[in-house]
Order: sequence, then C-alpha cells, then structure tokens
Amino acid sequence: MATSTHANEIEANDSERQSAVRDTLSMVVHDLKTPMAVINGYIEFLLSEKLGPLNEHQRAILLQSQASGERLAQYIENFLGLSALRAKKFVPELKLGCIQDCINELRTFWVHPFENKRMTLAVTCDPSIEPFEFDCHKTQRVISNLLENALQYSPEGSKVEVTVTPYFWERRKRHKERSPERRWQCSESPNAVCIRVSDEGPGIPAKFREAVFEEYFRVPGRSAPGRGTGLGLAIAKNLVEAMHGEICLDTEDKHGSHFVVVLPIRREDRRI
Repeated sequence: MATSTHANEIEANDSERQSAVRDTLSMVVHDLKTPMAVINGYIEFLLSEKLGPLNEHQRAILLQSQASGERLAQYIENFLGLSALRAKKFVPELKLGCIQDCINELRTFWVHPFENKRMTLAVTCDPSIEPFEFDCHKTQRVISNLLENALQYSPEGSKVEVTVTPYFWERRKRHKERSPERRWQCSESPNAVCIRVSDEGPGIPAKFREAVFEEYFRVPGRSAPGRGTGLGLAIAKNLVEAMHGEICLDTEDKHGSHFVVVLPIRREDRRI
C-alpha cells in the first residue's frame, strides 16, 4: 500500500511539473507574438521599397527573412491555439450556415498557393445539404490545416480534392441507448456531413494512422519544405472533437492521403 501511495504521489508531482512547464512555455510563446508581428511588419515595409529601392541581394535576404518570420509566426499561432484547446477554453460558435459557402470561401484563400505550385485544387459540395448549425470559422481552420499538409507533401502538377457529402453517422455507443424505433427514425435522413480531403502525395503507412494526429509527430524518413510545425493535424483533431465530430486518416502506402472529417447536423448528435 505504501509503495502504491508513493507511486501515486510521484505521478501527481510529475503531472504538476509538466503542467507548470506547459504554462511557462505558453507564456513565453505568447510574449513572442507581438515582437514577431513587429519584425514581420518591418520586413514587409522594407520590401515595399518606401524607404528606397532594393538591390537584388537585399531583396533576396529580406524575402528569406520574411519566410522564416512567417513560419515562426505560424508556429506561435499553432502553439497558442493548441494550448487553448488543451485547456478546454474553446467553445464552438454554432451558427446556422451553408457548408457549401463556407468551403467555397475557403477555396478562394487557397487557390493561389496551389497555382504557384502548379497544382489543382478541386472542390465539390453536394447541393442537397441544407443549412445547419456549425462553426464555419473553425471548420475552415481544420480544412486549411489539411490543405496545408496536402500542399507540402504532394508533387507539382498533382490534384487535391475536397468533397462534401451528406453522411449517415452511426455511433454504436449512442445507438445502444436508443430504442429500435428511435434508431429507425434517425436513419431517415443524413445526420452529418462528411468532408474528405484527398491528395496524390506519397501516402502515409497505415501503422501511423493514429500517430499523425499526435503533437509534433512526423512520419519517419520524410521531410517537407515550407512552414510545417508538426501541430497542424493535432490542432485539427482537437478542433473537430471540440465540435463533437470525428476525424480520421484513410490512406494506403504510396497511394495518397485521404483525411475524413465528419461533423454532426442534428442537435441531439452534438451531445457527448
């Protein structure tokens, strides 16, 4: 009994230390946000040449600095966002809206980065999906993180597809609590939407299907240029679950990656 109590005390102390480290790190990262924004602002101002023309070498240095600054700013934003999700500070802002409009608006933000890499971004939304209550901004954040991932790992000239379709979401645990009649009533119409993001990249081995959603995880032996922070998929998973949805990876080795996001439509399905 004494040994068990001592082990519990050690575990509790470790948990407290880890929590303190996370809190301290969050404060440090938060304090970096403002000066980083100032630095990036000055770089952008210099690139505008309002203080005078730049030679080729100066412009190259500033562009490299700008890219590094943007990557660091993205890391700061991702870390703070994940910290807020860990602390359960995020509450979905559910508003009646059109998922087609939400996704199409997102496409306008991403079309140029894809064109710059000579890639195609195709979006298909089923017009039969009626307006429902969901958090459009956070849904766009989730899909953006998936598109960022696809853009990094897909080859030039390839295609990334986003498809939105109605979905019958059958959750076993909840159905055990429902009567057969209630289950039949719930199956009359789709109770969720399925958003699928598919790319033509190298794919992810099946054994990493769960691990890819862990913080800072990277598939062994694979690297990608750009602004990857190793937090995008972890944030996407936390956001989706906070909206009472599910996210998973459907992938085959060397046959592209297919991320699936399911968001509930019916109010009753949003309870946990």
